[in-house]
Amino acid sequence: MQDTSILNLFNQLTDFQKERLNREIRGYIQFNEFVESSHYAFCPVCGIQEPKIIKRGFLNGKQRVQCLSCRHKFVQTKGKLRYNSHKTEEQWSILILDTLNAIPLEQTAATLDCAVDTVFHMRHKFLLFLEQLLYEQPLSLEGLIEIDETYINDGYKGIKRTSGRKARKHGERAHKRGLSNEKLCIFMGTNRLGHELVQCVNRAKPTSNEVIKVFGSVIQKQSILINDGLFSNFELIKQNQLTSVVVSDHHEFTSTIHLNTVNNMHSGFKRLYRHYRGVSTKYLSRYLALYIFMRRFMGMDNQEKLMVFLAKAKESLGSFTNHMVKSQNLLII
Repeated sequence: MQDTSILNLFNQLTDFQKERLNREIRGYIQFNEFVESSHYAFCPVCGIQEPKIIKRGFLNGKQRVQCLSCRHKFVQTKGKLRYNSHKTEEQWSILILDTLNAIPLEQTAATLDCAVDTVFHMRHKFLLFLEQLLYEQPLSLEGLIEIDETYINDGYKGIKRTSGRKARKHGERAHKRGLSNEKLCIFMGTNRLGHELVQCVNRAKPTSNEVIKVFGSVIQKQSILINDGLFSNFELIKQNQLTSVVVSDHHEFTSTIHLNTVNNMHSGFKRLYRHYRGVSTKYLSRYLALYIFMRRFMGMDNQEKLMVFLAKAKESLGSFTNHMVKSQNLLII
């Protein structure tokens, strides 16, 4: 189609449609300017804040820069998510959006035209980065707080042999009835401000020490704790001087005192878990971190999500290797 034809069609649009297109175009221009900007919050070599960076040619197709404070030269991606990768910014952008939108590995691999194993390592580098972001952001729960636990089957996806039990088919129930060492306990907590904590604590029922380990330093003293009366919560309530409100049945829920928010979190993660046909237990913490960020950015369009994470990738050190994917921050319970 010729440019004149496009212009004629554009002139036929209503004023509202023209304004909407203008907003979209300005958004894309702003996004491209942000991606191409070379601003550094800190130097990845000497760590100085707001360093003066100048360009110093290219190395293996990547922009090379120099910090005028420490005089070190390095490629623009040093210390960043893309540092140990040959994939372009655009390919990483697709990977990030597909991960946040729970797109299967095979579909992302087809879009990027690369091997599934490559996409697996890219995805888990991004998941490690999400975990790191959660650790860097101190969390505090105060006011009216809901906590509750849920249980999912353990999994050894991708491992040829399992120890202690016969392998299950996808979607099959646990071999043992009720709570057992085949069930993973995931504790979730949230307050009415939308601050959320999700962590896998144990197999089967959690102990008092494990509940304190998860929530002891997070829940502020003299808050109101809505819970289901789990015995393991009592030591936490006593230690943090909490006001405990027990609601053991949905008939006891009111418009204020309820566990609806945390139960909704349970349901959402189980849907994600089923969507992936289960995940390997050792990688579970990474997918819990992904779930937290998926909830934080509900309602955002893809471009807004991408700008948020590219900004975080520029502001934080997050360089991972394939070996780190298989060995770092694994859940061992």
